[in-house]
Amino acid sequence: ANMMGITSVAILILAYLPFNLITGIRNPDTKVNTIISSILLVAGCGLFLSMARSSQGSKIQYIKDTSFFVSNEQLYKNEITNHEKVMLQKNLPVDLQNQSTTILKICDDLKSAIIEKETGKKTIEADFETTNSWLGETFSNVYFDQGTPLYEKYVSLSECVKQYNMLVQKYSLNKIPFKNSLLDLNDQNERVTGTLNSLLQLEFYVLQNERGLAYSK
Repeated sequence: ANMMGITSVAILILAYLPFNLITGIRNPDTKVNTIISSILLVAGCGLFLSMARSSQGSKIQYIKDTSFFVSNEQLYKNEITNHEKVMLQKNLPVDLQNQSTTILKICDDLKSAIIEKETGKKTIEADFETTNSWLGETFSNVYFDQGTPLYEKYVSLSECVKQYNMLVQKYSLNKIPFKNSLLDLNDQNERVTGTLNSLLQLEFYVLQNERGLAYSK
């Protein structure tokens, strides 16, 4: 859409505008109107171009967004490693631990599926720039069509979090925000990078609750 817009502006400025000026200025009756409309047309094209983004600009933005996700994913992996060391020494309630494990597994599956659809690979490596494996600006709902396995997994995550939120009340832990979030089935207008980072945030909520309960004992 961005490229189509730029192409349309180029056609207006390079083809239509010169033709309109030449034919309009020759006629004394339309000379003034032609000049005014041409000025407005140029101003409008300039305004559009000020909001448009070049292909190189898009690439730079994709790399920034992907780098942000990769950094967050690495933080999560580090947190998981430290978390497992702590959990070996603590005994958490089985019901909470099972629900937490299920949520983390579904989140990881969803992340892998989204990344694979965007890049063709299940994970994004640190050298993603050299392989052109960055994330784009696709809306997540493109991948969550009703009836598809990915949609079913997404619905399953939403239901699991609802059960988890009821469960954590028993242990005085923080609920995972639901309304106007990734989990709200009626509010799916996020880009893939936003969805991936939301999934990571959800996983951090779960780890934080488990860690808090472990240290409270």
